[in-house]
Amino acid sequence: MKKWKALFWLVAIFFARDLLGMPFSNNIDMSDLIGLVISGISLIPLYGYAYQVAIGTKLTSTLIFLFNALAVLAGLIYGVILALGGIGMFQVLWFSFILAAFGAIYLYPQFMYAFKSNSLWLKNA
Repeated sequence: MKKWKALFWLVAIFFARDLLGMPFSNNIDMSDLIGLVISGISLIPLYGYAYQVAIGTKLTSTLIFLFNALAVLAGLIYGVILALGGIGMFQVLWFSFILAAFGAIYLYPQFMYAFKSNSLWLKNA
């Protein structure tokens, strides 16, 4: 579980950096606020899985995972579309592989927390 705790703290540090830096930004869009809220909500299943704590309900964690999975998929598709315009096919494949790997590492603990931690949810029901 140490690797998932490290992932949680890495994401939490980036979230805190963005949260603390927002008041000092020159221009803040609604997308910045939405991204910050989504990033903060995503910390819930990461923390829950890393520390084996049931937070909220199983439905909430499932919805958070599904939303994040769709966001990662959309980001992967968007990244590939952008990459196709400026680099060769080999670089696009390599870029896609790297993005998919990071997305899988980010989504794995959320998936495990939402769907494979039934004993955790039963214990704290």
